[in-house]
Amino acid sequence: MLFRSLWQLHSFALVFLGTAAATVLQFPMRQCRQVVRWVVVAFTSSPSIQQELHGLLELANQHQLDGVDALIIEQKGIKNSFLKKMLGLVIDGADVSLVKTSGEATIRAIQQRHELAIFFFEQMAKYAPGFGLLGTVVGLIQLLSSLTTPDQLGQGMALALVTTFYGILLANVLFQPMAGRLVVLDQEELRKNEMILDRKSTRLNSSHLVISYA
Repeated sequence: MLFRSLWQLHSFALVFLGTAAATVLQFPMRQCRQVVRWVVVAFTSSPSIQQELHGLLELANQHQLDGVDALIIEQKGIKNSFLKKMLGLVIDGADVSLVKTSGEATIRAIQQRHELAIFFFEQMAKYAPGFGLLGTVVGLIQLLSSLTTPDQLGQGMALALVTTFYGILLANVLFQPMAGRLVVLDQEELRKNEMILDRKSTRLNSSHLVISYA
């Protein structure tokens, strides 16, 4: 009974489509097309920092045993795009300063891309309650304009408030948690990339790869 009273398709459509329309007006279409990819990334598992460190140790050992040729072979199977790019620079003979500069620039670009995705869902979380309130106001206007049946006043008021319920629900159960999840994943990836680049965990140069425990 409660579920049936809360489920109003037109109220849900007003909030969801209104929020989507406002977001599309704010963001360029090329960014809106990234939503599906952002959602997939948010729920795709990735190696932990410990697993990344273990992989770096194995790379260092292979390089010491077999030289740069080992890095060329291992690079093809690496899924971490940042580590793959850094190894590509090492294989190409880049010096330490170039590797570090390129790595820092890549990290900044990754951060900016992540911040856009986070901001996108944060904006949706802000719009949803507003459209919920808008739907409630519209419902109340319709209700007050037809007071010929006072016995249905309570039911009409309940239906009007359902739209606000959907706005709060979508903001706090879908959009804001999604933004928060992307923040957590962003910080985790940042730590991974900094660990790869940091000379205290990984030292890269054109002729040698050494893992330092200092």
